[in-house]
Amino acid sequence: MKLVVEKVGRIERAEIEVRPLTVFIGENGTGKTWTAMGLFALLKNSYGRGRNEKRSTGDVERLLVDRANEIVEQVEKTPGESLFEVRRSELLRMLPEQVEVRLDRIDGEKLVGATLDERAQLRLALTQQALVRYPVDLLLRLKLSPRQLSATLLEGDAEPLVSTNFSSPDLREAVQKQLAILLFAWIRRLRVLPVERDFLSQKFVQLLLHGQSMRLSVGQQAFCELLGFAQARSASSSREDPELVRLTGQVLGGRFRFEYPSASLVFTPQEANAPSTIPIAGCASMQKSLAGLQFFLETAERGDFLIIDEPELSAHPEAQVKLVELFALMIRQGIQLVLITHSPYIIDRLSTLIELARLDEAKRARVADALALKNAGAYVKPDEVAVWQFNKDGSVTSVYDEESGSINWSTFTRVTNQESVTVNRILDEADDGAGESA
Repeated sequence: MKLVVEKVGRIERAEIEVRPLTVFIGENGTGKTWTAMGLFALLKNSYGRGRNEKRSTGDVERLLVDRANEIVEQVEKTPGESLFEVRRSELLRMLPEQVEVRLDRIDGEKLVGATLDERAQLRLALTQQALVRYPVDLLLRLKLSPRQLSATLLEGDAEPLVSTNFSSPDLREAVQKQLAILLFAWIRRLRVLPVERDFLSQKFVQLLLHGQSMRLSVGQQAFCELLGFAQARSASSSREDPELVRLTGQVLGGRFRFEYPSASLVFTPQEANAPSTIPIAGCASMQKSLAGLQFFLETAERGDFLIIDEPELSAHPEAQVKLVELFALMIRQGIQLVLITHSPYIIDRLSTLIELARLDEAKRARVADALALKNAGAYVKPDEVAVWQFNKDGSVTSVYDEESGSINWSTFTRVTNQESVTVNRILDEADDGAGESA
């Protein structure tokens, strides 16, 4: 899929291909976080969770209108209640090759805490391949009578995902909206880990459970919703942790949990001589910043989408390397990622995992012991990656060559090179001074 950004911050216009693993790099203040949060808002709207969306145009709009008219016409001919079932695959087969969703009226204060140009715009071009990424064929069950509608969205034989009952003077419009929700349910679960996550993790109980108020951006609010979901789940869940959660424990050096019924967030270290539990306020900064990742992975499945702003926060390079391998394993399980990073260690290990993908399975197994997580599945295929550099002049350029698998990370290396030049000048001056003294 392709994201088009116009007049957002210093970005006049940029076209950004979003792949299973998309990475934003570049200097501070170049629009990386604003673009990522804009993408989050656009994705949230595109699959039916927002109010400021224009999800479909042209042929797609006509498809939804025609299908809604067919259903309502049958209702009008039938006395009493009518039952209809519509599968998402049925609608997808009727779509054009590409669909565009857009966000025209952007509340910059709510999105990123700043006023945006009134002409700011975000658009997302979705192919049929992107729209079918949800792993299960969803079913929309409609019960209708004149002016009354009951809609249930089902995922296989599981409990209903969404169930609504309401009256409407315009039954056609109501049915059309439900069909749009079904059609654009292309992401299973959308989450974001904002850069303020360590603070929000510590303040979660006061913010949501004790009623303290704080003005939150869209991303911050979504992160608190993730914690709220994890806290509610902790009261009743007893299932075994997925493999990705156990691997996250290797990065964290332990496991976070909510105590019941106090809802306090505590950490249980893996070290034998460590305290049995540590309140989150007493944890290392890296652990605080990654608590949300652990909670996300507890229920993560194929079709989920996660945006992480600066995953390297307070993390030692060894922990950063483990994180990149964990991200690769998430990609292998069908979880899509967008990362914003200032870390050369993350880019370096990503380059390594792209090279690892060129080996066959047997060879990857033989070199697995050289990896930080010792897992041969931690590789990233060259066509799964996109790396975009945000520049001071407002441009956004691809710095990844898929054919060679190489990433141009001069945004980091030029600083190192300049440091070498500076050190050499200092040493030269020191040598000249010593000669003069002699």
